[in-house]
Amino acid sequence: MPCFDKKLEAARSHSGNHSYYREVDCVLSTGEVDEILDEYNTAENLFVSEKINWLNALENGKVINSEGGSSGGYAEYIVKKFVAESERPVQLKRTTKDKNWEIIEAVDKETKVLTVAKCYGFRNIQNQVQKLKRSKCDYDYIEIMACPSGCINGGGQIRGASSEERKQILDAIELLSSDDSPEMEEELERVKKEWSILNPDWMNLLYTQYHAVEKSEADRISTNW
Repeated sequence: MPCFDKKLEAARSHSGNHSYYREVDCVLSTGEVDEILDEYNTAENLFVSEKINWLNALENGKVINSEGGSSGGYAEYIVKKFVAESERPVQLKRTTKDKNWEIIEAVDKETKVLTVAKCYGFRNIQNQVQKLKRSKCDYDYIEIMACPSGCINGGGQIRGASSEERKQILDAIELLSSDDSPEMEEELERVKKEWSILNPDWMNLLYTQYHAVEKSEADRISTNW
């Protein structure tokens, strides 16, 4: 995972649908995986070169993206669904204040019918929270991520030695994340269909739930982590 906070989520005592097993046994960041690989002998016989395609991608590993960016695509999904279900023709207008702040407006003629924002980084989050406290919010939905440039630039990611190298890594991962694969979508739908036939409770294996954690438990999780 690119995010260290996933370790905290996995450490919750009520994470999982049953008391006798956990949804996640261990969370490793990409930086930690890189360190583990460095400890292995890099002899050629330890690695097998194989071309990945949609038939073996799930078995060998595959970057599966969500449409609309590398931070979950929540904002883009809402905009896309709104446009698809709108009874009126709307135009999309995008405004980028900086790399951590983007506004998407759905406009019907001269009227704004939906305004969505992507807000990344603590400084932008703090500014937006202050506006919310003053009941000043110009958006119908805000996609908020703590890390600058979003999840793909999380604290658990492999870090470059220089700022230029870090930017190159970030740009490369952004490009990889934007490479949607229609074949993979079809494969995932096929797997979900097969699971639904084999196991009536299949959704419990693929979906989780999120809820607030009491402060005492949050402190305990942080200490254990």
